[in-house]
Amino acid sequence: MVRTGLLVLLLTSGCLGAAELTLTLDSTTIERGRLFIGQLHYHGKRDDGPADLRPWEKHFHIERSNFSRRQRENGIDSSEDIRLYPRFSGDGVIDAIAHGGVIMEPIRVTVTPLRRNGIDGDPVLAPLPKTARVGVPVPVAVTVPLLSPGNEVNAMPWEADGFTVQPLPALTIDENGQQAVKLRWLLYPQIKGDHQLDLPVIQQRGHGRWRFHLPLQQLRVMPLPSYLPPTLPVGAISATSRAVTIDGHPHWELTLHGKGRIDDHPWGLHDAIVRATGIDEEAIVAIGETVAADGLRHKRWRFPVPRWTLPWPAGPALALRWYDPDEGRVRTLRHRLERAGNLPSGFGGLLVLAMAIAAIAAGGPATRGVRRLFTWWRQQRRLRAATTADTLRRALLEHGGHRHLEAWAAARNSVCATQAAAELNALCFGRQAPAGFDTVKAKVRHVESARQRLLRASTRTLTRIFQKNAGKTA
Repeated sequence: MVRTGLLVLLLTSGCLGAAELTLTLDSTTIERGRLFIGQLHYHGKRDDGPADLRPWEKHFHIERSNFSRRQRENGIDSSEDIRLYPRFSGDGVIDAIAHGGVIMEPIRVTVTPLRRNGIDGDPVLAPLPKTARVGVPVPVAVTVPLLSPGNEVNAMPWEADGFTVQPLPALTIDENGQQAVKLRWLLYPQIKGDHQLDLPVIQQRGHGRWRFHLPLQQLRVMPLPSYLPPTLPVGAISATSRAVTIDGHPHWELTLHGKGRIDDHPWGLHDAIVRATGIDEEAIVAIGETVAADGLRHKRWRFPVPRWTLPWPAGPALALRWYDPDEGRVRTLRHRLERAGNLPSGFGGLLVLAMAIAAIAAGGPATRGVRRLFTWWRQQRRLRAATTADTLRRALLEHGGHRHLEAWAAARNSVCATQAAAELNALCFGRQAPAGFDTVKAKVRHVESARQRLLRASTRTLTRIFQKNAGKTA
């Protein structure tokens, strides 16, 4: 009997001195959007530092803090605070882990679905594809039901290794009579290979506060064909262009539109512009990019209109290539720039003078041309003499018999005239004006200059000739 009691005492002493690894939780059952709070404690002979918690990352987001270590006579004691945010609803397990020569036993836990007033509050992730291609956007969408109309739903900033993340505006939607917030992103793969995605943290606040961590996602990114230039646009693109006046000089603005990858220097773009216009490549300037609410990217470039360019009915033609990932081939986009002209100012004046001399020499009906020339000259004097926005506006309306400046701009059929009309109206009627009087006056005088009048007349003549020839061909 004495021997048996001594054996029990020895076993008990051995257990007290043995290594152990334990996780103490405040609770084993929580609601989705909440967290498990615990302390991880180790007692043993080995000093291995903090424990490796990677086996828990599949089902929990882990935050750890306050690690401490003490050397005692019978070994080492260490502890740290652990916060576990579940990525699931239902029954789960905090897996066993090994540390310092001992294994912690697994712990069964339960995460109950979030329910309020009959509303299922768990976020819903739209299924993601298993594979993607470099440069082809992957849409990510998470729908979060609003537990109360006044609640606020947002996502923390998201960065993903190997990807460019483009956040899109959140949408408030109605699903089966229940309001929800739809959070959206476009994910642009940059590097081929197998990737594990940790999606952004989502929070709902208002009548309560919840924080959601979504399940980890696996995505295999396939490379583009090796023969493709690295900056070739990926995915369908379209193009628009317009003629603008910058500091009194005509320019083109070209915009490429697409949801796929569009580089700052797309392959072949500069060469196509140089071949079509004859300008120097260094004159092509990237002026920015915007992303629409639907994820469509708009990337813009600006370049000058060359001298001695007549305003033909259509501008130079561009041929731009892009890669179609659906069909696996390179396709070509063809686009004509907006019509624009850029003749030297002296040349326009000489043409007007030559036309006036020819009209005087011809006599008869041609004298009407001379009369119009002198009318224009008087108008120019009136525009130069204008010192206020109101006098400038009256000069424009009275000269052409227009009821408003929009009609004057429509008769001039130019982007500069449209801009000048809007800015002059803003100055006259007390609205917030984007430009001062001197700038607006300079634009008006540019539109009404002899060169611009000649260009408009030439354009109308050429258009009639083309239309006449087209009618004969038809």
